[in-house]
Amino acid sequence: MPAKQALQTTPLTIPSMKQGVRPRYFSITSAGLLMLLVYANTSIVFKEMGLQSQLMAVLPLVAVWFGVVGMRLESAIFASIALMPAITVWGVGYLALPGMALSLSDLLTVITFCLFIARPQPLYRTKYTTLIWWLLGVCFTSILLAANPTAHFGQLIRMGLSIGLVTLVLASRGDTFKKAVFYGMLFWPMIALSSLAGVEGLWRFISFNDGAALHLTEIYEVLLGSHIVIINILFFLPLLVLLKFHRIFIFMVIAWLLLLVVFSYSRSLTVGICIAMLLYFLFMKIGKGKITKLALIAVLGAGLVFGVASLGYFNFDAYEGSKAASSYIRITKMLAAWNTFTENPVLGIGYGAAGAIDTKNMDFTLQGTDAGFLDNVTDVKAAAEFTPSQILAETGLAGGVISLFLIGISFKRTILLLKNPEKPDFMKITLLCLIVVFITGFVGGNTFGYLAFLLAIPFIFDAIEWRGLPSRGRINRVHAAVKNGTHGAS
Repeated sequence: MPAKQALQTTPLTIPSMKQGVRPRYFSITSAGLLMLLVYANTSIVFKEMGLQSQLMAVLPLVAVWFGVVGMRLESAIFASIALMPAITVWGVGYLALPGMALSLSDLLTVITFCLFIARPQPLYRTKYTTLIWWLLGVCFTSILLAANPTAHFGQLIRMGLSIGLVTLVLASRGDTFKKAVFYGMLFWPMIALSSLAGVEGLWRFISFNDGAALHLTEIYEVLLGSHIVIINILFFLPLLVLLKFHRIFIFMVIAWLLLLVVFSYSRSLTVGICIAMLLYFLFMKIGKGKITKLALIAVLGAGLVFGVASLGYFNFDAYEGSKAASSYIRITKMLAAWNTFTENPVLGIGYGAAGAIDTKNMDFTLQGTDAGFLDNVTDVKAAAEFTPSQILAETGLAGGVISLFLIGISFKRTILLLKNPEKPDFMKITLLCLIVVFITGFVGGNTFGYLAFLLAIPFIFDAIEWRGLPSRGRINRVHAAVKNGTHGAS
């Protein structure tokens, strides 16, 4: 049959996003209920109204949400992921344990396990799940050898919940649970802003602290620890791409996010953004509108560099510059953590020491106006605000080696995903946003407890089959087939 006739008898149809069936938990109603849940819970804790008030507000809202989306295992997994940013207030949670209190995300993870026990499904061991359980074993052993094991117990439970959830998702058959993780991450912007509203900081954030952040005389994070919020609202980008918003609106959101990044005064966040942009250039195909996209990214990159240079905070000098004090504290903490590691090189001083020992010391120091404030703040053993130092100080070489393997295999899978033309752009953008989250916490925070979850995302995304959604590679192949007259009834 001639090519022209084939085109006439077999019309080309490319599935659109509207044709894809989204799960019930990914809806406006679901988002509204979860935002209300987070706002109510955070506000109650912020105003110190007590556990009873928390339960009276949270339990009915959770019940209503499950009533709307269905009491399914994938729904519980989705909620446990979506609610992760709802921890901007220290101590938000229930069942206070040594070194922690269960958060909303933790509670939904417990519900997830209960639903799985009620209706168990076969799980299959993978290389990644094996490594994270080895890491949990090392952490447990390090706590047994700690000076006060009980003080670390709560942090171990939180890591166990995270590793158990990752195992349940990654080792399950099919991609139903894995898609729940993806969709849950797209809710992070709304959850983070709801939590910020609960602590009465939303206006301060969106108004740049009533304009104070726009003055060069202001230093540090005047946006209420804004980098913690910004790394979550970055996920507006993949959400808008998934929902097919107009490019002009997406570009406006990118410009707004760039402004937030510059005035966050966060060096680790800036590093994360730059690395994500570099990976975009190196491994993602620009595709249609190449010149326009490259020009836009060049302008945004130049704006980022100019903004950071103008404010003068991107330096690590401990004696000069607007962040000299911050640099001094950070360097001193890292040296203290290194000394802890050299004194306990095999298993460290026990997983969770940053929360069980150092945080308690910091809270005590911040209550008064001690003349030796700086010395007390830097008198830590593991809270280096630099995750590699934290890993070595808490779990020694044993934890460090396993963590290095996890980072290596996760990075390799990330690059393969970014280069794979079969994967949709919104998934790749989500992955790039996650890279910013990982680097921001890894370089500028104590994120050991979230390591297993963050590094598992590339493996989870890789196992998702985006049926009914056009990938760039698939579209290109179909167009080529049509052009060559070989596109048949299939």
